[in-house]
Amino acid sequence: SATNLLLSLYRNCIGQKFAMTELQVVVALTLLRFRLTPGVNPELGSSRVRRLPQIVLRAEGGLWLQLEPLNTPKLNKQSEE
Repeated sequence: SATNLLLSLYRNCIGQKFAMTELQVVVALTLLRFRLTPGVNPELGSSRVRRLPQIVLRAEGGLWLQLEPLNTPKLNKQSEE
């Protein structure tokens, strides 16, 4: 019925907001502890990014990143506790 259709438009996954918040925390902690630099794509053999023209812009072979740990005393002290 029309009422069920209207009510179903407002239904959402219960954990969606929690999952998005959790993702933001993970990204923030990663950026606090690591430095991101372009990585080498094994398929292309370089760190150059080739764009694939589609409706959503994509990188050919994915976007490869290299993580380098930041050695900051404040962060290391927190992780030891």
